[in-house]
This record gives sequence, C-alpha cells and structure tokens, in this order.
Amino acid sequence: SRIHARALDLDRPLWEAYVIEGLDSFLDLPVGSFALLLKTHLAAVGLQQLAQTSALLFDSSAKPPPDAPATPWFADSPPGRLVLMGRGLAHSAAAPMRLVGPLGRAVTRVVPAAAALASELLLHPQALSHLLPVTRFNSAVSPHRVFETRRFAVAEFESIRKLVPGASVDDAVLAVIGGALRRYLDAQGELPEGHSLTAIRPLAWDHLDAEDAQAQAWRHVNLGTDLADPVRRLASLQAQSSAPPDGVAQLLGSPDLASAAALAPAALLAWSRRLAGRAAARFGPLAATAHCTIAEIPAPAQPLFLCGARLSYFSAILPISDGLGLSFAITRHDGRLVISPTSCRELMPDPEAFALCLRDSFQQYLALAVAKLDATKPDASKPVPPRKRSPRKAA
Repeated sequence: SRIHARALDLDRPLWEAYVIEGLDSFLDLPVGSFALLLKTHLAAVGLQQLAQTSALLFDSSAKPPPDAPATPWFADSPPGRLVLMGRGLAHSAAAPMRLVGPLGRAVTRVVPAAAALASELLLHPQALSHLLPVTRFNSAVSPHRVFETRRFAVAEFESIRKLVPGASVDDAVLAVIGGALRRYLDAQGELPEGHSLTAIRPLAWDHLDAEDAQAQAWRHVNLGTDLADPVRRLASLQAQSSAPPDGVAQLLGSPDLASAAALAPAALLAWSRRLAGRAAARFGPLAATAHCTIAEIPAPAQPLFLCGARLSYFSAILPISDGLGLSFAITRHDGRLVISPTSCRELMPDPEAFALCLRDSFQQYLALAVAKLDATKPDASKPVPPRKRSPRKAA
C-alpha cells in the first residue's frame, strides 16, 4: 500500500519494479517465495495491456531453451538538424488532422450523454439522490492507500454459479462482492435501507468492436446489497448480465442518466467523480454516480515461471479517485480467482475487516452450493425399490 501511494518520478520512465522478499511467514506460499510488484502509470499502459506487460517478464517453462541469436542490427546514420526540424514541423502540422476522426467520434458520444446527465441533475436532483445513496466511499480520497486480497478456487465459483440457472462465474464474483459490502457497511451501521450499491465495470471486451474498446465503455451494475437472500442477489445479477448493453438504462431506472454514465469516457467520469468528491467534502454529499469500480485484469491462462520459480499469485492494485474511493481487481490464473480491493486509509481504516467480510460472503455462497449439490445426490440409506418385471409372453 505504501509503495502504491508513492507518486512516480515524472523525470524518469513511468514504471517501477520492486522485488519483495521475506514471505516465508505466509503459510500458503512455498518456502523461499518472492514477490514482484510492477507499478506503471495509466498514461503509459492501459488496464488491458498490464497483463501483456507482465507476461513479457515470464517464461512458459521452468527451464526455457536459450534464446536464438539476435539478428545483426546496424544503426542508420543520424539525421541532421535540418532533417529533424523538417520532420518536426510536418508532424506538428499533421497532428490536428489525425485528431479529427477520434475527436469527432468522442464528441458524438459525449455531448448527448453530458446533456442528458446535466438535464437529469438540474431537473430531478432529488430523484438522483433517491436512486444512488451516498456511502463513505463517495468522498475525497487522501494520498494514503490500503490494499487487501483473497484467493479462491475457480472450481468453487463454478459450483456457486449453479445456484441460479444461467448465471456465470462473473455473476458469482459480483454477488460475493455485494455480500461483502453489505456485511461491512451493516457492521458500521451505514448500510442504505431499501437501496442497493452500484458499481461501474467495463463492458465485455470480447464483444466490443475497436471503436468501443478505445472509448472504454463502462456499465453500471446493481450489486444487490439491499437483498439479504444471497440466492436472490445472484439471480438479480444474472438478470442484469443477460440484458443487452443498450439496456443499461434499466439498471438505474433513469434512461438519460444511465446512458450518459455508461457512454461517458473514462476522462469525463474521472472529472465528474473528482468534482463530486470535492463538493461532498465541502458541502456534504448530494448524490453518487457509483459506489465502486470492478475491473477484471486478464492474466495468462498457462503456468508461468520467473527465474525457475512458478507464478502462484497474480493480482492488481487499481487506482481510486475523489468520489469513487473503492475499486476491485479481479484476476484469474492457474485455477485461482483473486479478488483484491483497493481503497483509501481514511475511507477504509480496517481493510482486514473487509477482507473477512469478503471471505464470509464467499463461504456463505459455497455452503449453499454444497448443500444444493448434496440434495441432488441419492440417499444411500434408503432402500432402492425393486424394479417391476413385465410378464413374459407364453411360448
């Protein structure tokens, strides 16, 4: 957490790497394990490229074959000052033309969304506050960070998702997070009554075209924290995930507001969250656009090795901002699913207590899944009735 809170030196490349040793006190890690913390700026590498950057450090086997000899390379003669000046002038003159296309697409997406969001805020502020109650995570964040993580088996999430027909592992993960938030806020006496917390998460990247992927479309998800029944919470999340992307408005109950929040790019969302957080810190909370961020960081599926050591844990520490002081990183690797929350020390002073809520929520779902599986098995104590034989025909 302290390393993540330190600002990067902007006079150097926007990445840092730390080797962390002395992990033998962790019982679930092999003796002699070490950790590698790779810290990068989002201006240099996006969320979807973080896993690709990490994979460059690893090998696919403990003893990889030696690299092939490098192809001979000879540098060209350095260009003169006049050539460099000419290239710079041509690049600067053509820069506005290269921005016309992306800027036009951004304007066509952002302007209607911003207008709808502004009209909703101006005309119906009480409705917005009613739909999205403010929690402790919708405030200004400090420079201090807290980080926690819990590892689970993907096979156990597979059994949890079977509690509701058609549910996916992603639905089960969101249901567990919703249950953890309900437990944590209820213990603090801050659970909103009759209202559910919402999260923003990227749309399924596999189903987006290039234009949508560049725009980083986000979707609001109702986490069902107002539902005490865990199965009903999972069913609610399954119904939301099965809805088409253009049905985001139904999740918030306000078509204009939901469309604006779902289509706004990351820069507009960050600006609005920062403004809302500063306003809440000074004038008191008015309303929240969301309560947390949930993003899955893709990880390589095959086993990976670094200097002969097998990678057993892969996670991420996501950024937080004013007005949105809680984020969850979801990673999967080597049969393990990792849920890692990141927050601010002032907003979550007891991250270990939240980690326990996350574990308890998972154990509740797992117990229900095991009970359902046992109920479907035949009872060995009951005698099996003999099969009735049909009478034989006379010869």
